[in-house]
Amino acid sequence: MDYFGDAIFADNGETHLYIGGPYTDDGTIQTGSAGGSIDFVSPAPPGGRGGIIGRQGEDCGGKAGSPSRRWCGRGSSGDMSAEHVTGSETGAIHGDITSHDETWTFDLTPWNSAYNVPARLSDLAGQYTEEVAPFAHGGMVLTIDEDGRASFEAWPYFCFGNGTFTPLGNGDSNVYAVAMSISYCDYPYSQYNREYRGLATLSPSDYWGYDTNLRVWLASFSPDWSAVTMWGRRIPGS
Repeated sequence: MDYFGDAIFADNGETHLYIGGPYTDDGTIQTGSAGGSIDFVSPAPPGGRGGIIGRQGEDCGGKAGSPSRRWCGRGSSGDMSAEHVTGSETGAIHGDITSHDETWTFDLTPWNSAYNVPARLSDLAGQYTEEVAPFAHGGMVLTIDEDGRASFEAWPYFCFGNGTFTPLGNGDSNVYAVAMSISYCDYPYSQYNREYRGLATLSPSDYWGYDTNLRVWLASFSPDWSAVTMWGRRIPGS
């Protein structure tokens, strides 16, 4: 089966790949992951190997054939590499999963217009309605101020989040470094109560769009592996 993959590559070598539901070739960022999802993070942590982190909670691999079913509640080491097709803007991600004898390959299509702009906190500031985070079923709004301070409350699971967004490196590219603390999540999402780090970017919701959405990839490696991928629509006027 073909799955949707949403990836970001940073100048510091950090790479995140979110693998969602079955792939639909319509040029959009897909938010549906009814069969669960997994996140591939490399390197993890700095100086270590990459890893696969399965989605946790009540929707973790609930359906037969789910891409996250065999990683529910745990992680697995792995290696990830990117390949560029000579003379083309396209490429591929290759992922080899340690001890599972599996290889995942995803075709890459860059969204150049979304990333060839500087990272500015004034552009990032606003409110975003979350659509992908596993604990956001009952509604969740992520708020970011012009200093990069972020917070959210997710109901009915009582998840609270606080963190910071800062332009990555010299800020020449539309990529932000993120530090996030998630706490007070009720069961079945209590295992998300951790300290996270990761990357974020602003982009439209499809290849041709001009709307503004916030995409965030977060990972935690201690004491147990956990990952949260977020995708929020900017609330008009914010």
